[in-house]
Amino acid sequence: MTRVAGLDLAASPRRPTGYALAEKGELARHGVVFTDDEVIKAVGSARVVAVDAPLTLPEGGRGFRRVDLKLLSMGYRLLPVSLPGMRALALRAVKLRAALERAGVGEVIETHPRSAWLSSRCRDPLEAACRVLRCGRRPRGLTEHEVDAILAAAVAYAYAKGSSVAVEAEDGVIHLLPPVCG
Repeated sequence: MTRVAGLDLAASPRRPTGYALAEKGELARHGVVFTDDEVIKAVGSARVVAVDAPLTLPEGGRGFRRVDLKLLSMGYRLLPVSLPGMRALALRAVKLRAALERAGVGEVIETHPRSAWLSSRCRDPLEAACRVLRCGRRPRGLTEHEVDAILAAAVAYAYAKGSSVAVEAEDGVIHLLPPVCG
């Protein structure tokens, strides 16, 4: 198995973006970066990068995407891409996706870490991630951005193995974790 990564992307490069890189199914490193160049340097060697950000915009630019509505109908909670902050996040994500692909990343997929954690049926987000990835000692002292990035890396690993849960609609695909607890 090759390298995979997760990103908890911020809408602005002035705010922290969490990243996590896993090699051969083991959490290798994680941290916080800011600029697109720093993001590419941190995860550009991955075969799959799962991003906690919308990779498409809603038709007409308003409301929820159809894929978001599917997640909502399944009981997950998320914000509409049409909100100004979410729109800025989506625009950065679309631009970064193209830059990552130019840098050699094989696939960039969308995830929603809170929904991925809930779909795992685990008690907490790190338990979910560490059931999918080998984490060694459970990481401590993490920022919320690193936790979401580690969950996203777990989704990328599940995707690479063919076991992620894909919620699909005409306007996007959001990957979640399969049930790995209880």
